Amino acid sequence: MHDKTTLCFSVTSALTAYSPSVIALNDMLRQQLQLTTQFLSMQRRLHQAYSNLVPDPSYSYTTVENTKKVQKYLVIASLDILL
Repeated sequence: MHDKTTLCFSVTSALTAYSPSVIALNDMLRQQLQLTTQFLSMQRRLHQAYSNLVPDPSYSYTTVENTKKVQKYLVIASLDILL
């Protein structure tokens, strides 16, 4: 019985005899897969970290309407101070 390394080497050597570009492409695709896996892992960790920052499940985000109300209040308050 062949171990995995021997089998991969024999397959690789057979492909290399056929076309060296196939080996280069295989290596490039493996590296891309590794980068993609690392990227997704990092995104999952970032999502978990950001999710832990939200105060509680009933947290409500600020709406545009609420922002406009606060801005209007601040403008009126600053005019009152000036007068």
